[in-house]
Amino acid sequence: MPSPFPGIDPYLESQGCWEDFHPTYIASLRREISKRLPQSYVARIDERMRVMELPGGESRQFLPDVAVSRRGQEPASSVPAVSALTLEPEVIPLRYLDEFHEGYIEIFHLPEHRLVTVIEILSPSNKTGNGRADYLAKRNTLINQDVHIVEIDYLVEGRRMPMKRALPLGDYFALVARAERRPDCDVFAWPIRRALPTIPIPLLAPDLDIVIDLGPIYTLVYQEANYDRTINYKTPLTLPLAPEDLGWAEGVAKGEML
Repeated sequence: MPSPFPGIDPYLESQGCWEDFHPTYIASLRREISKRLPQSYVARIDERMRVMELPGGESRQFLPDVAVSRRGQEPASSVPAVSALTLEPEVIPLRYLDEFHEGYIEIFHLPEHRLVTVIEILSPSNKTGNGRADYLAKRNTLINQDVHIVEIDYLVEGRRMPMKRALPLGDYFALVARAERRPDCDVFAWPIRRALPTIPIPLLAPDLDIVIDLGPIYTLVYQEANYDRTINYKTPLTLPLAPEDLGWAEGVAKGEML
């Protein structure tokens, strides 16, 4: 079934579906971009990895590389016992580290394989905590290169990308920063009640932009992943929206309004 919302379904963010949605959406977006690219371009998905320490007390199951097991009575060893000093161990908790993989799309011009455009679908780690500093460092590196940057923010929570002045009113944003026009950046902003927009993806001059309608891609991902089966639309929406928008969204979820 389709999402009950005309645009972004805020319950995907509120109910922890983003880790599944993020890579699925990137793959679908790359597919649509590839259909529209001229023959001299290719779109590729790359990823960066971050290792983060997990909160204290949180555990992870894993399979050991070497397992020792006992099956009934084993025959006595023929090797004579060797006397050794027995040490009492000190018990110290393991320090858990977890790997996070974040995908993004790169568009290259052939045959020189020149990087032309980088497209990011922002994730929660890009907007909060230590992951934000890592992402902003990469972003600053790209800003100083002759590369177009497209950032799509489908998340209400977290800090927005730093700009020289305040962003226009909106709940969701798409930033298109053309290399030849920086520091200026085209900002597409829209509220939760509106359908997703169509945005340009810039290429090398004199090649024209390709135009991507974000809405059908979002709708397809939602339906193929069957998010309607896992999201509980009866629960309160926990996002920092304006009170009137929060009430509207919860009403839509319950089928009371649109």
